[in-house]
Amino acid sequence: MSGLSIREANDLDLPALHWLYQQLQPEDTTTLAEMEAGFQAMQTHPDCRVCVAEWDGVVVGTYVLYLLPNMTRNGRPAAMLENIVVDEVCRGQGIGRVMLEQARSQAQAAGCYKLSLTSNAKRTAAHDFYRKCGMVQHGVSFRYTF
Repeated sequence: MSGLSIREANDLDLPALHWLYQQLQPEDTTTLAEMEAGFQAMQTHPDCRVCVAEWDGVVVGTYVLYLLPNMTRNGRPAAMLENIVVDEVCRGQGIGRVMLEQARSQAQAAGCYKLSLTSNAKRTAAHDFYRKCGMVQHGVSFRYTF
């Protein structure tokens, strides 16, 4: 996809990330200031990568990749994707696929034994997309919400 690149996010990307996260979770009331504080904390975590997809100089997507230490699987880490979103006006152009491929490459390069994500059960179009990208649905997710 010409003109598309994936890179680590920086402070200047935060307004674009805020807009993307509002599309992902419209009910979320996180302010830009709160997001900035969270971003700074994530920057200090050595195994957390906030990445953006940039198309012709415009941020059009993002994901967060966590590399998690592990005691099984021969001590190989696990990778987890969070907050993966492509701007709604750019969906269907291959951006999400490129982001997933990049995250997969990053996880493999770090020696991870798996790359996983969770998704809201209502987001069936996203689930179809993940399957088309070669991901396999596995397990059932449970959580506490605070």
